[in-house]
Amino acid sequence: MDVKQYERFSDVIRAVRKERRMSQREMARALSVSAGYVGQWELGLSKPSADVVRRICKTFELSEVEYVLRLAFAESAPDFLRESIVHYPDTQTPTEQKMLAQVRRLPAQHQELLLQKVQDWVDAMLKQQSN
Repeated sequence: MDVKQYERFSDVIRAVRKERRMSQREMARALSVSAGYVGQWELGLSKPSADVVRRICKTFELSEVEYVLRLAFAESAPDFLRESIVHYPDTQTPTEQKMLAQVRRLPAQHQELLLQKVQDWVDAMLKQQSN
């Protein structure tokens, strides 16, 4: 199943369940959760924890675990944020991804210092280009 065709976690859960011809109760039993919980996921009323999402992916052999995690997280996000959550990091260039990976290695106080230096550097470069 290609989960990337779905934009909502609730749609993934429903599609997985229907593809396997399972009731909500059967899916719940397979995941060791309540049937009501599965129903709430399908209605978009609640989202599972990251551990439960991983269990869903493992149980139903969904390979795009990170994407499903983003969908679950985005389920409760405001509409204006949902798109960026679901498609992150797909919206980043490879260079941006590499830069972000390096910045995440730093402690928070050093990240702030680096941010200020990068902002100053970019401003200077843009100013130089406009002259």
